[in-house]
Amino acid sequence: MQADKFRTLCQMAVMNARSLPDEEALHVKELYPEWSHLCESRYVAKDAGFKFRYIDNGETKLYKTIQENFTFQPQWIPGDGTSSIYTQIVEGQAGTYDDPIDVPDTVPPDSFTYVVGKYYRYNDVIYKCQRSGDEDGKEYSFPYAPDALLDQYFVLAE
Repeated sequence: MQADKFRTLCQMAVMNARSLPDEEALHVKELYPEWSHLCESRYVAKDAGFKFRYIDNGETKLYKTIQENFTFQPQWIPGDGTSSIYTQIVEGQAGTYDDPIDVPDTVPPDSFTYVVGKYYRYNDVIYKCQRSGDEDGKEYSFPYAPDALLDQYFVLAE
């Protein structure tokens, strides 16, 4: 009976973890399914933003899908070259004017996920992601740096 109760509690914890914000999810990475198991079962993530963990050289990293109805397959290993289908969730910058998110030099050609309402630093210039009609929190993934999307998805922060 105790084992069944424990199993039920564990299942509830895993279900609740799915709705955690990215920053909180980083603290409970072990509650998310592992990438290799998802590939083995050819799991289909129905919603964009499906979180999973990937173990790389003994280090557990947390990722989320970008596309809806994504089928996990072993040839798409999280990391370089798959940024149009996964994005790594990292701890760090708040995305405020005083603590902008650094856009990596690998954009382009890799994609990067931007969030409406957040601030980004690219080539020592600070940009704010905003788009007419979009609410804060909406995500876009582009293979472009903010300067290439100025006045479409970004404005210069003053």
